[in-house]
Amino acid sequence: MKLPPPPASNLNEFSSAQWLKRAPARSSAAWLAMGLVIAAGAPPAHASILGYGFGFTQYYSQTSNSQPTSPYEDQADADLSTSLSTDLTGVSVTSSSPLSPMVMTGGGGNYQYHRTFGSQAAMDADFPDSTTYTFTISGGTLAGQSQSATTPSADAFSAVPFFTGSTFSSLQGANAASAINLTFNSLTPVEGHSIEAEVLVFQGSNFIWTSPNYFNSQTSSTIPANTLSPGTAYQIELYFFEGSGSPPGAEVDYASETLASFTTAAAPEPSSLALAGLGAALGLLARAIRARRTRC
Repeated sequence: MKLPPPPASNLNEFSSAQWLKRAPARSSAAWLAMGLVIAAGAPPAHASILGYGFGFTQYYSQTSNSQPTSPYEDQADADLSTSLSTDLTGVSVTSSSPLSPMVMTGGGGNYQYHRTFGSQAAMDADFPDSTTYTFTISGGTLAGQSQSATTPSADAFSAVPFFTGSTFSSLQGANAASAINLTFNSLTPVEGHSIEAEVLVFQGSNFIWTSPNYFNSQTSSTIPANTLSPGTAYQIELYFFEGSGSPPGAEVDYASETLASFTTAAAPEPSSLALAGLGAALGLLARAIRARRTRC
């Protein structure tokens, strides 16, 4: 369910299609990634559903040291993955939602439904809480099979993620040759389900650095020295995720993602380095002369 975010227009001018190409780091829910790894290592002997469910995401933009207050976009995704490309030719999702039936698109055993909203209220109207969604497969060897997922009684979005203290301002003009320390607020589970936090740095369509997955109380991370380049514009993302499942095997995930932009300090010009070296040499010479005069 976890998809990389489309950047805010004031951070970068990318279409949703371009942004989705950044998927290698977190292109889908954990169950989907695990299923694909298993399939690649040992092809399943029979048709099966690897995973299915929903992902709901809110996107924020941080432009100062303060915590953002309102998301600039809300997103809902439905996914279903099977072990073989011949397992199905289509999936529809039925429920009491006004969008029902939702017709998923895809191929190769992976089908999705994607929708964006201008507010959480609009998303909740189309994807109401405490609602059971039935995924029904058509075509292929699994034709007619169905599975259901139920959304919780309330949205399980955690606190709005943001870089705390002076992290945002310190990133502006940061020295890429030195380690860059980051601090951020803690992730508190809403419904006691699995939670994680992650920090990512990217440039254009390329991921540059990703932190380990942090859990619960982690509130800091460090970008190693010389990971970034001097005089270069980057985007950084702080990602909070809470996963749940009803029934077991289904995924209903909630994520909050905050993006910010920064540019590292330019590398010193060769002439500046030469002047700095000359100044240091002259300083040493002056101290030596003073010491000699003192002895005389």
